[in-house]
Amino acid sequence: MKISSKFNKKEDGQGLVEFALVIPLLLFVLLGVVEIGRIMFVYAATTTSAREGARYGIAIEENAEKVPHYLDCDGIRKAAQGIGKFAGVTDADVSIRYEIFAHPVYKAYDQNTWPDCGDVGLGPEDIDFGDRVEVTVIGEYNPIFVFLNFDGFKITSTSRRIIVKGIKVEER
Repeated sequence: MKISSKFNKKEDGQGLVEFALVIPLLLFVLLGVVEIGRIMFVYAATTTSAREGARYGIAIEENAEKVPHYLDCDGIRKAAQGIGKFAGVTDADVSIRYEIFAHPVYKAYDQNTWPDCGDVGLGPEDIDFGDRVEVTVIGEYNPIFVFLNFDGFKITSTSRRIIVKGIKVEER
């Protein structure tokens, strides 16, 4: 059975026209999914970075210079930057503060009086069991593909943990 060649010529470009109409929408959706995935990755890296810094800050041990982990500002920053490097976290993007309950100068729940890590005069005697370390990390998302003038933005995550002090861990 022979089909008219006139019929074939009319439909020769149909697939190409349909593809040309659908490909921009398909690419837009695909690139949008990639960017949303990157936003979620930066958010997860920033959140994990703050948690890791806080975990380091509550450890019972001391560093090599015999400074307790909760006062080891460089160690806390380094722990936060371990995962945070994937979110572009630098030293300036990590802030460490203490929520001190019993100290007469620092009033709990008044964030303006919370001391920062490295404050002059802040020592192990100022921090008691139950005080908290707060690590705040700022990650930055910058899009690879620019959609409708969509600029990057900063993602901030804060983690607070209770400082464990005065507990001795011995090996058997």
